[in-house]
Amino acid sequence: MATVRLHFTTRVLTALASPAAGHRAYYYDDQARSLCIDVTHAGTKTFYLVRKVNGRVQRIRLGRFPEMTVANARTEAAIKNNDLDRGLDLQAEKRKTREELTLGELFDIYFERHAKLFNKRPDNQLGNFKRYLSVWKNRVLSSILKEDVHRHFQKLAISISPRTATIMLTLLRTLYNRGHDWNLWQGDDPTRGIKKIKSNERDRYLTADELPRFMRALRSEANTDVRDAVYLLLYTGVRRGNMLSMRWEQIELGPHEPVWRIPDTKAGEPQRIALTPQAVTVLKRRYLEAGAPRFGFVFAGPGKRGHLDDPKKAWQRICARAGLANFRIHDLRHTFASYLAMTNANQFLVSKALGHKTLASSKRYIQLPLSSLRQASDKAITAMLALADTDTPTETHSNAG
Repeated sequence: MATVRLHFTTRVLTALASPAAGHRAYYYDDQARSLCIDVTHAGTKTFYLVRKVNGRVQRIRLGRFPEMTVANARTEAAIKNNDLDRGLDLQAEKRKTREELTLGELFDIYFERHAKLFNKRPDNQLGNFKRYLSVWKNRVLSSILKEDVHRHFQKLAISISPRTATIMLTLLRTLYNRGHDWNLWQGDDPTRGIKKIKSNERDRYLTADELPRFMRALRSEANTDVRDAVYLLLYTGVRRGNMLSMRWEQIELGPHEPVWRIPDTKAGEPQRIALTPQAVTVLKRRYLEAGAPRFGFVFAGPGKRGHLDDPKKAWQRICARAGLANFRIHDLRHTFASYLAMTNANQFLVSKALGHKTLASSKRYIQLPLSSLRQASDKAITAMLALADTDTPTETHSNAG
């Protein structure tokens, strides 16, 4: 069959008629070497590079018209011709790419081999991948370039936060490193040379003028579960997740040593919380209202985990009533720690009260009685309540959404 050559333009290619059913038509560009367009009876038009390599004809797909423009097809044809002239076997490269892992496949292997076994909260890794890297899950590892990563990193830093961008970069770097360690990937790491954004440590806490407003707003919160949970966060300094999953069997409310034993914390260790009179007041009221349960969640809820979910809407209501901006639930922990320090609790007491791993050497050998921790915590909370000019509320409110 005679070779039909045309001067490819958008108008000329758009006007090409479809061949009869079961047939294809081939047209070659009169400008770019070996550039061909394949027209099917269904009307689809696809650019190919068609030329002999080592005595055999190779058809290398470039892209579909009109998504790929004539100019782009000519540029891509020139690149492929140059590669072939230099002796590269593009078909072999294509087969190699097909056998290469995608980022999603590498993450699945990492999740099973490492995250599930060694990460304290593997679901966090799964969530981070879905949120920040799933856009590349179907791309083979070699196709993710440093420019792609840097662009994505900057986008996340601007649109969400520098911390989010750092989470993405750290996870991606971990995946490529593990892939290399496990002989699943021998190429370059596209995260190499991209520096994390150093963020300042957050020091937000309730100041002396904010405390009264916050306590008034909290006292008027209609949702008793959220209200009591927030009181206890302020009175114990624990992390939100530990508070929401608090269970009655972990608590002793006796008159001598009221204590909450948390079996598992972010630090990877159990923690004892010396419950102050303010915290005991809240817990005793809830205990009586719940019918003196022996087991179960203190903040039981309908969620899939069986306890109160993250109270975002109620928290926003409380902060709005208090006129507080840029104040997170975790900042209650900062507030607790700040008032511990301001009431002259030493660094070791602060570390123990917060369950930190700092001062590890002394912590390993020194065991403080709960009374010491309770005295320091009670002193800090008394100072907070004195500024707020309020007592721990004991009245009962009806639940609201």
